[in-house]
Amino acid sequence: MKRPRTGVAALLAVGGVLLASSALLASPLGIEKRTKITIELRPLTADLISEHDVRHANLVLDSEYPAETELGLAWPAPDDRSTLVVSASRVPPGAGGAYSVDFEGRLTLPDGSTVHAARSISFDDKTTALFEVYRYGDRSLTLAVTATATTEMVITTNPSPGSQVRFRLEIVKVVDGREASLEDNFLNTLIGEPVTYAFRLADTREADAVTIELKPQRLHNNIAEIDVEITGTMTLDEEMIVIGRTEHWLASRGATSTLSFEAGDPPSGYRFRITARF
Repeated sequence: MKRPRTGVAALLAVGGVLLASSALLASPLGIEKRTKITIELRPLTADLISEHDVRHANLVLDSEYPAETELGLAWPAPDDRSTLVVSASRVPPGAGGAYSVDFEGRLTLPDGSTVHAARSISFDDKTTALFEVYRYGDRSLTLAVTATATTEMVITTNPSPGSQVRFRLEIVKVVDGREASLEDNFLNTLIGEPVTYAFRLADTREADAVTIELKPQRLHNNIAEIDVEITGTMTLDEEMIVIGRTEHWLASRGATSTLSFEAGDPPSGYRFRITARF
């Protein structure tokens, strides 16, 4: 039995950190110009399986929240059945009126294995781009992505105490630099109230077991203050380690933050991706 050891460095990459101060004040109401992005996803190399006679799926980004849709596909062979989950999140607009969207694809193949793909696409007016999700031999699963944008004025309010926060927590296993998604969960809580998720890889005495506690402390417009605590044991570089880490995050709405525990080159370990929606 390998003895646990402590003090192993954990890599922390936090996305969307915008401020370093908790002095957050604002007026209760405001008027904001928002851009609504309508996205059409059309499989080019697979048939879309649906109860309706459709050949595409739509996503609408009308706030800072990401949007997600699930597609049933006849792929890689016409008699096969695969499932593709596509999520989209907007990024700050660039110069010249262009806007960008980050896409993530999670494809579950007929044998149950899962692969991931990601791409950021910049759009100008109405543009069609290609998103290759996966290539299997000489067959490629590719989507044609078309986006259109419209602008509207909306009345906004600041979050109040007791506001709901929804976390998306994805647990990813990394083996020699390759990712495999193990779990993808949504956790709901309120401001000031912690929410806990326990993860166990296998039902054995020496299994990797991690507990994650997320506690949103305050909200201000597009910023969330979040206390993050992660404890447990995991195997890195063939040795079991004990982890215990507490962080205070200031993250923008819809941004994904990643806690990475990895060792080796290419790396192996775990990545815990956390997205706050409020």
